[in-house]
Amino acid sequence: LALATFRATDGFAALEAVELPGSAYVAEVTESAPRAWFRLGDAQGATVRDTVAAIPGTVVNADLGQPGLVSRDSDTAVTFTSTGGVSVTDSRALLSGTLAEFTFEAIIQTTAAATQVLLQQDGSDSAQLRLRMLGTGILEFQVTGAGSAFTAETESSGVVNDGSAHHVLATYSSTNGLRLFVDGVDVSSVVLVGAGSPVMVPKSLTLGNDKALVVNGWTGVLDEVAVYDRELTAAEIAAHAGEFTTPWDGDLPGARLERVLDLAGWPAALRSIDTGTSTLQPATLGVSALEHAQKVADSDFGALFITAGGSVRFIGRAGLYNRPALATFAHD
Repeated sequence: LALATFRATDGFAALEAVELPGSAYVAEVTESAPRAWFRLGDAQGATVRDTVAAIPGTVVNADLGQPGLVSRDSDTAVTFTSTGGVSVTDSRALLSGTLAEFTFEAIIQTTAAATQVLLQQDGSDSAQLRLRMLGTGILEFQVTGAGSAFTAETESSGVVNDGSAHHVLATYSSTNGLRLFVDGVDVSSVVLVGAGSPVMVPKSLTLGNDKALVVNGWTGVLDEVAVYDRELTAAEIAAHAGEFTTPWDGDLPGARLERVLDLAGWPAALRSIDTGTSTLQPATLGVSALEHAQKVADSDFGALFITAGGSVRFIGRAGLYNRPALATFAHD
């Protein structure tokens, strides 16, 4: 004979217990599962740490605590100079071995017109991954495998040194080669791809400079640097780029509620969500899943409740009065 004890709770109480991320951008990047993610929102000091495994980076000549570049997010950023940067030597953040695919991502802001390194991973035997801005303001992404057996390069078709914040992303796969994206748009203009796949022997990853930390440093703001050991999908790239400026802008109520329930880990089988008719503005998060969901329902003048079977039910305002007939009566 065994005794099992189950604790029943109200569905709204469960949603109230879930705190949504501070921004939609954070939610999107978290879902994409980066290998390392340096948000660069650390307090002033000699070390910054990534949010995945607390991987440390040593700070040189950088001004932390600057206004962040992600809309509706309180996390701060870093301003570098030409002789500054962050050096990361922990192998957990480094790409190594034969690389079938990978992605680098960052948010930047600068008006400088000089060659500047955004990030660079240097290994032994001439192995190198480097993303930099040239003096003309265009981006350049270069990959050289160990022993120079693989060499590839791509450049962007537009400039990024216009003083605006830009979401920058560089990807590689054996299928698509090297590609550069700015604000979610593929801007690759020159592609040179070697045979086979690059091989990396990890040594160090430098943010905002090359490994020497002497010249070619990023002069401007750097924020949200992430490393992935896979190629992000087109949908992920578009989502990351969109959420850093206007998070979830233009959602219909049903789509917004689905996002919130996804973040809350709510089972898909326990949802019954109308599409709704209102066009929602960019999201402000950092509140409970229940609070945001109720605001969405109120914005559509709809109804949000938990059914007897435990499903989250949303009825849009049109659905409240546009209901199927239950009976038909003749004149007599």
